[in-house]
Amino acid sequence: MLLAPGKTILKYQEEIASVKKNTGAIYVAVNFDGEKFDPDFIFISNVRRTNRIGGKTKSMRIVTSNMKDLGSSDYILNFASLTSGETQVFDNSGLMALNMLAKVGAGHVFVAGMDGYSTLNSSDYYDGEIDGETTKLADEKNSLISREIKKISHKLQLTFITPTFYSV
Repeated sequence: MLLAPGKTILKYQEEIASVKKNTGAIYVAVNFDGEKFDPDFIFISNVRRTNRIGGKTKSMRIVTSNMKDLGSSDYILNFASLTSGETQVFDNSGLMALNMLAKVGAGHVFVAGMDGYSTLNSSDYYDGEIDGETTKLADEKNSLISREIKKISHKLQLTFITPTFYSV
């Protein structure tokens, strides 16, 4: 199960826990410590997020090779092999994590908290201290990411547990 730090993730804790209980899903948090979900792995592709996560977790860390300090990581993956061909979203952490899961042969991925970008909110993350993107390009980014998700869905069965602005 892919856990992204969108605003909706905390509202759907029961649904997320139910999926894990009923499927035995492995939790992979993306660029956040996963707090209440106790993830098995944390996928980190951004040095700012690494600094925020710090020592807050016991989860295994999967980091991308673009990071300068890779010392506390359990797995290091080639950054370029996970990026998108779309310039504006090439390093979107959710897409990179989905690409990683496709490469390791995951069959069915449940996605929670990959909300997309909203034009209504100043921050698109559940933690208001996380720096979000400006929302003036929200529709364009949502469209680009939606196209990438569609490509990935040919390799993975994706089920979104939480609402999303992406066309899935």
